[in-house]
Amino acid sequence: MSINPIFGGKEAVIGYLMKRMSSQPMGGDLSSLLTQAANAKLMRSIANTPVRTRAPSRPADRIVADHIELSASYKRTGASNISLAMNRSSTADQALENTSEIVTRLNELALMSSSSGYDNGDRVAFDAEAQELVQELTRMRDTTAYNGDLLLQGGTSSTFDGDSTIAISNGDITGLLSDLSAIDLTKQNSAGDALEDIQTAREKLDREVAVVGAGGRQLERAYDFAISQAVSYEETASTMRASQYGDIASIFGEELAPYIAQIFGF
Repeated sequence: MSINPIFGGKEAVIGYLMKRMSSQPMGGDLSSLLTQAANAKLMRSIANTPVRTRAPSRPADRIVADHIELSASYKRTGASNISLAMNRSSTADQALENTSEIVTRLNELALMSSSSGYDNGDRVAFDAEAQELVQELTRMRDTTAYNGDLLLQGGTSSTFDGDSTIAISNGDITGLLSDLSAIDLTKQNSAGDALEDIQTAREKLDREVAVVGAGGRQLERAYDFAISQAVSYEETASTMRASQYGDIASIFGEELAPYIAQIFGF
C-alpha cells in the first residue's frame, strides 16, 4: 500500500509535486500549462514555509477514516433499501386492512341472513353481495403487488441493511379464501354455517395482520438503527479528518493548508 506523501512532510510534498509535473507534457493545452504553473507556485510557497514542529497524523488515521466513511455509505444504502421494504410492508398492511373490512361485511351479511327477520328473497340478495366480496378478495390476492412481487400469497421478502439480510414474511389470504369460497347465504341454516366459516377466516386474517405488522415494526427499528449508525460513522470520520487537517495546517501553515488538503484528498 502506497503512503500518502503528505505524511513525509515538506520535502516529500515537494518531491511529489515535481514528479507530477515531470509526468505532464511540456507545453500542450492551456489546462496543462495552468496546472504546471499552479504546481510550481505551490512548490515555491511550500519551500519558503518554515517547517513546524508538530508531527503529522499517522497514515493509518486516514485509512481508518476512509473505511469509516465507507461503512457510513453502506449504512446509508442499507437505510434506503429498508425504506423501500417499509413501503412494501405498508402496501401489504393496507391490503390486509381492506381484507378485514370485507370479512367484517361478510359477517354482517351472514348475521342478517341467519335471522328470521328476513325472507328468502333478502337472503338471495345477501348471498349475491357476499359472492361479489369473495371474488374481490380473490382479485386482491392475485393482484396486490409491490414492484411486481405479490404480497398476499405468502412467502418472504428480503432486504439488505448494509450488514446483513432482513427477511420479512408476506401476508397470505389463500387459507381464509378457502374458508369463504363455499359460504351460502341463500338459506337461514346455511347462513349459520357460513358464520362459523367467516369466524375461522377472521382468526386466520388476524394472524396474518400480526405477522405483517411485526415485520413492519422490525423494519422501522432496522431503519432507525441504520441511520443512527451512518450518522455516528460520519461524525467519527469527520472528527478524524478535522484532526488530520489541523496537522496539515500546523506543518504547512493556514494559508497553504487548503491547497495541500485538496491535492492529497483530505
